[in-house]
Amino acid sequence: MKKILTPLAALLFFAGMTGCNTSKMTFGNGDKWIPADFDPSKTTLLIEARSKKVTADMEEYMQKHYPYRYEIVTLGDIKTVGGRFADTEQYRYALVWSSVSSTRTSYSSNGMARTSTVTAFDLNFLDRSSSTNHPKTNKASSFAISTFKPVINTIVKKFQQ
Repeated sequence: MKKILTPLAALLFFAGMTGCNTSKMTFGNGDKWIPADFDPSKTTLLIEARSKKVTADMEEYMQKHYPYRYEIVTLGDIKTVGGRFADTEQYRYALVWSSVSSTRTSYSSNGMARTSTVTAFDLNFLDRSSSTNHPKTNKASSFAISTFKPVINTIVKKFQQ
């Protein structure tokens, strides 16, 4: 049994590590969630910040991969009508986070219940000029950065064609 588990564990570890590389991944459904009139060369994209670590990772990724103007800010900054981002022509669109939690209960052979909850993070565009939420990507991940990178890649790919 041990001889089978060791290679299986190695295979699962390798598959997990290669499956987590989202640096080059894009989402094929961009036409469903990128607003038709969004043009990153004519606006500054606002992006909702997350935790310090995730926001730092987002900033590093944006600097390397997003050739347009952007600002990573709080949700409060995005939703505030006045202030620094009051110009909704310049700062029309924002990427905002949403999360969904799913709870699963499983039962062992002795009848003991085991409950686990998983939270997944997704992004969608918010049109700040009309307060319209565009559809989510529907590609949520339990790691926010694993959703973020393909979203940015999909946007960049669409506008560099």
